[in-house]
Amino acid sequence: MDFLGLHRFGEGDLNPGEEIIYRANLYWLAFLRKSLVGLLLMTLGFVIILFAFIYPTGFIEDPSITIGVLIFAGLPFFIGLYQFTKRLIDFVYDEDIITNQRVIDYNQSFFFSREQSTANLKSVENVNLIQNGVLRSLFDFGTLQVQTAASSSFSAPGSRPRFLLLDDIPLPQQVQRLIDEISHRVKSDIQIDKEELLMVCGLMKGDLENYLVVKKSRGWKDRVKKLMRWS
Repeated sequence: MDFLGLHRFGEGDLNPGEEIIYRANLYWLAFLRKSLVGLLLMTLGFVIILFAFIYPTGFIEDPSITIGVLIFAGLPFFIGLYQFTKRLIDFVYDEDIITNQRVIDYNQSFFFSREQSTANLKSVENVNLIQNGVLRSLFDFGTLQVQTAASSSFSAPGSRPRFLLLDDIPLPQQVQRLIDEISHRVKSDIQIDKEELLMVCGLMKGDLENYLVVKKSRGWKDRVKKLMRWS
């Protein structure tokens, strides 16, 4: 659903025969870290107004002082509000999507603007995990660098491979394995089973052995729901 130009990646953005296997958002701790400057600027503006109210500065009584304080406090506050709102939109609307055909880095660039970078799973060569720092290791979030081969149909001979970044997502090791597994199956023309893949890669909890047994039985879809829950 679109609102004021904001758009979530949905079924209408998929290619024919394409299915979403997994969605990954910016980790909440990474969002707070990136929002810190905006929050500090907003706090500074609020503190200036509070100081003008508490101390006898002539704030309210003298119109010129009132206007000066509002400008002085409003400048950092609204700059911070803009930065925080931009980060909040990134946190809510930006996604990294893995389908049975592509890896998609979807970015809502504030209002009325969006960017989408994709990597065809048939062209994926390497998926590198970047997890620097204590916080990333402790809370298990990090960045995946998806390297794709240059396409012979569209790229000049000898052109460099392309990189797609999935920035600060949770459970990066499991997502890395998922991309590798899907890429292998796509290249080998092996049927992709969404629930099986998610359990194999540790992104969904469930009894894999029972799942495979149940799937061969009648009414397996209803029975499978009782075996699994999201991690």
